Amino acid sequence: MKEKEDKQLDLILNALLFAIFTITLVTLTGTIHYFYKGSATLLAGFMGFIGAVIGGYLTWRGVGYNIEHQIAKDRYVKLPDEIKKCWKLNKYLSFGYFLSNLTKEKSLNETRDAIMKFYDDTEELATEISLDISPEMYKMTMKYYTLLTDYTVYVNRNEVDTFEKKMEEIYNKSSLILQAYEKEYEDLAESFRVKM
Repeated sequence: MKEKEDKQLDLILNALLFAIFTITLVTLTGTIHYFYKGSATLLAGFMGFIGAVIGGYLTWRGVGYNIEHQIAKDRYVKLPDEIKKCWKLNKYLSFGYFLSNLTKEKSLNETRDAIMKFYDDTEELATEISLDISPEMYKMTMKYYTLLTDYTVYVNRNEVDTFEKKMEEIYNKSSLILQAYEKEYEDLAESFRVKM
């Protein structure tokens, strides 16, 4: 969507520049013709100016295209690593999503101990991974691990359903982000005409 809006804005900007250039060209040509009839030096200078404006515009557009292409290429190269990290993080986030199965089989203390062991084993690594992916994934991971530590509070309040819903929301959001990265990668691959 943003790409379409950028192209529309780019088209409008180009049309505006072309209109300004045309108006300036017509005005200056009329002025030169009216006031300086037959002055070859002034006409040559004016033509040089027009050539410089056209050359500058083409250079500006070429550099802009090159920068956009390089940014897309860099993103295309970086995305597979981010997708792998998202998959890994998603596995950690699925623990809370499937926690209800664990709670049915174990006592509260055993469940709490299992959660704290999982927390101790994965929190630091998951935080590092989420920082490499995006600020949104980092916030979600922090929220997830904070929620894990609050498990016994939810149990004491008889709000396990609320806990499970929040865990499910976090897991679903991370899955959506993963899907968005995968789609972006496919779109970039298609734009570079790379067969996957």
